[in-house]
Amino acid sequence: MRFFKNMLTGSLTAVFIFALSFSALAAAPDDDSVYIRQSGSGMCTLASATMVLRNAARLSGEEDWQQITEDAVRPYAWVEGTGLSWDISYGNFHMVQTGISSTDELAELVKAHPEGIVAYDSWYPHAIFLTDYDEETGIFYCADPAEGTPAGRIPVSESLIRAENVDAAWYLTEAVEIPEKEEISTDEKKESAIKALPAEETKESAIEEKMKEISPNTIKELAAANSSLNNSAQIIVHP
Repeated sequence: MRFFKNMLTGSLTAVFIFALSFSALAAAPDDDSVYIRQSGSGMCTLASATMVLRNAARLSGEEDWQQITEDAVRPYAWVEGTGLSWDISYGNFHMVQTGISSTDELAELVKAHPEGIVAYDSWYPHAIFLTDYDEETGIFYCADPAEGTPAGRIPVSESLIRAENVDAAWYLTEAVEIPEKEEISTDEKKESAIKALPAEETKESAIEEKMKEISPNTIKELAAANSSLNNSAQIIVHP
């Protein structure tokens, strides 16, 4: 029986490590490959709208979201001699433009759109891909498509424009719905932590430390592995 216990412990530990790795990747808040640079002068609005569409498709689970490029979006969104259309339909997404009169209005709009919005300062003029707003710090975050600005997600204060100067925005008429995070009870975490630890390490301190790493996916993987190994053990013990 010791053989089966060791085999179960080792397998559960391997599954636990795999599940944690997968969960960490799946929960990553940023994907730098979403961000692009504008293809040329005056193309900031098109590049920013493209980033909104790329992120919306990614969050919606579309596998080919990286195929959404400036060149792909341009025929549906760009008006030659004018700029970005006020009303854009691309694939399953519909984007429209609206005026912005305050940072409070801007914050409410981006909070309602996890895929992000296009924020535009007509006086500069310049547009950015506004990704999110931190209510605790009052900081807006974005990706600026202009060359020479920091890459990736940055505070708007590091972009070419300022949040208080934004006077227009483009947003999806239907925001992407993000599934609510699955909650885990303390008892579930403790039970899974005990299963994932070798028998000689199930002291309370080790259990508490391991509980910090337990995710919903971990519990599901451990349960499936436990069931599978129990069935295998029964077949071997009782041929």
